[in-house]
Amino acid sequence: EFGYIISNGGKHSIFNLLGALIDPGDEVILLAPYWVSYPEIIKLWGGVPVVVKSGQLDSFTPNIDDIRLAISERTKAIIVNSPNNPTGVHYSDKWMKDFADLLAENERPFIISDEIYFKLNYFDPKPSYFYQHRPELIKRTAVVDGISKSLACTGLRIGYTIAPLGLTQAMGKIQAQTSSGPNSLIQTALENFDFSTIDSYLEPVKGHLRENAKCLQEKLRKGNLSKAWYQTLSAFYFMIDFTQAPVFKKYCQDGTSDCAAEICEQLLQQKGVAIVPSTDFGIPNAARISLVSKAEVFEEAIDLLVDFLNTET
Repeated sequence: EFGYIISNGGKHSIFNLLGALIDPGDEVILLAPYWVSYPEIIKLWGGVPVVVKSGQLDSFTPNIDDIRLAISERTKAIIVNSPNNPTGVHYSDKWMKDFADLLAENERPFIISDEIYFKLNYFDPKPSYFYQHRPELIKRTAVVDGISKSLACTGLRIGYTIAPLGLTQAMGKIQAQTSSGPNSLIQTALENFDFSTIDSYLEPVKGHLRENAKCLQEKLRKGNLSKAWYQTLSAFYFMIDFTQAPVFKKYCQDGTSDCAAEICEQLLQQKGVAIVPSTDFGIPNAARISLVSKAEVFEEAIDLLVDFLNTET
């Protein structure tokens, strides 16, 4: 039997969900790069984040065998965020099938599927999920979603969780003691909203993201930075890998330190372009780029970025 609970956004949903799941010392596996709030929420509830890393050369897709090695007797949950913030990729259907097979081998971990960017895919194939390959896994899965991304409600948020009934009831007890309820203003706005219109609303949005992604690819190619490119598919982010650019040697001469924050600061000071260092997303020496700016602004910003990335001295 399943239940659902509505919260003040996806982050609130995940906070309550992890609170209902975690006992002190429990481990939660994160697939890096990950959303910055995950490890902090886990630690607030007394849990231990266990990070499985991936990189630009494998399109930021974690290796299934690495996840298998990270699972221990203390593993309580695994968080899967596909489509992914901060990388703008979603894991392939083959990856989801292999992940489902791994979960069938390991019956202990609960799975949190953060699907907040599900509708924002602008290149095929579309996202799919592990429980579609093994439906029995839904019995130990919580699906988290919300409207803040698909309806651009960045301030007025509604999130929701679908999970086994006992878990949503426990989440309800936490929520009842920490907030009065989901935002009443946005509840009223959504009461008579026709959700069947979302896809048509998103079509121009996804077209815009697609064109900016193509612009980024072409600018990197012309700037001899094709090694720093990978194919984004969804959400509205791209992770630029500084190690694939000449500027990395200038600011990280030992080649091993995490210089992401310094490089981003220098980019801001020298070119007036702001991007987000990767450190808090769980990987070094990269930064998150947003694909949402107007085309002419985005093109200008990427020209400045490419010029900066090619700085050697």
